[in-house]
Amino acid sequence: MPILAGTGALSARAFGFTTEDYFGQVAYTSAGTYSFTVPFGVTSVSIVTVGGGAGGAQLVRFTGGVGSSAVYCNPSPFSMSIRSGGGGALAYVNSVAVTPNEVLTVVVGAGGNGGVIGTDYGNGSGLGGSGGNSYVRRSSTSLVEAGGGSGAYTGLGGVVVVGTGFAGGLGGAAINDSIYNVAGGGGGGAGGYSGVGGNGGNAVISNGSSGAGGGGGGGGGAAYVDFPSGGDTYYMFGGGAGGGGVGILGQGASGAGGLKGTYGSVAGPVDYNAAAGGVGGSSGNNGDDAGNITFTFAGAGATYGGAGGQGGSRIRVTSSSSIYSSSSGQNGGNGAVRIIWSTNPAVTRAFPSTNTGNL
Repeated sequence: MPILAGTGALSARAFGFTTEDYFGQVAYTSAGTYSFTVPFGVTSVSIVTVGGGAGGAQLVRFTGGVGSSAVYCNPSPFSMSIRSGGGGALAYVNSVAVTPNEVLTVVVGAGGNGGVIGTDYGNGSGLGGSGGNSYVRRSSTSLVEAGGGSGAYTGLGGVVVVGTGFAGGLGGAAINDSIYNVAGGGGGGAGGYSGVGGNGGNAVISNGSSGAGGGGGGGGGAAYVDFPSGGDTYYMFGGGAGGGGVGILGQGASGAGGLKGTYGSVAGPVDYNAAAGGVGGSSGNNGDDAGNITFTFAGAGATYGGAGGQGGSRIRVTSSSSIYSSSSGQNGGNGAVRIIWSTNPAVTRAFPSTNTGNL
């Protein structure tokens, strides 16, 4: 549902006041389609949109609990070109002429779904889904539009379709060191008001790579760790962390990349730190961290527009067998749309940062 805030024109009209000294704003933060009716006395609006972040893939499925029953989700041969989800773009437009009671169509793009473990790869459900575009349209014409991030294998950030702004960050690359030993890359960060979203960190078997800063920070890459426990040996190939989101109240501090995962050895879990989620830009939310040593879970992308990380794998070697497990990719964060206005000609409201807060 949209969130209407401020002492805007609707409030002024309800109480019988003139609108010349009033401001307003409405935010749409849940995925879906809405109708925005231009309030009484409003003749110009400014709008910011953020596309949905893509979901991360599950990279390998173990159908029977042993290596011989494993099935790759990705194309063979496995390569570094298999990336986590890309972040959603941010696009804004200012001083759009409107007419009171005019109805504009608002669409908020959903975050892409993470690849689900144990599913049929033939229908694509093991792959990360792309994020949806977010836009405001008059009839069939987009006034502003931000693209969602790409899922599947490409991990490309969403692009600015209409308006001013920046693309989302690239998803981090996955890696494997041998058959079915797969670590996931981090999700890309959302695009920002002054720069592209941070790229997700690449997975590295000995150690991950940190995500890059940007509009929304990218998630950290995963790491490898092995340690003995109770006579068994565990080999962990972690999931990637989620990308950071971007805020919709106007330009603020840039996001920071999530820290890479670190690996351990004989010391076990105390030696291991999971990859950290990207730090959101312009007061956006932070991406989720990847799972700890007990799990291979990836981290989800943050609102608005952060991408989800890829899943990892886990091997337990006993005296008589090797037992495999793996995890799903995680969802990308939803996009958002925010519309602001002023009915006082002496007060301008314009993105990226002129009176863009909740007035």
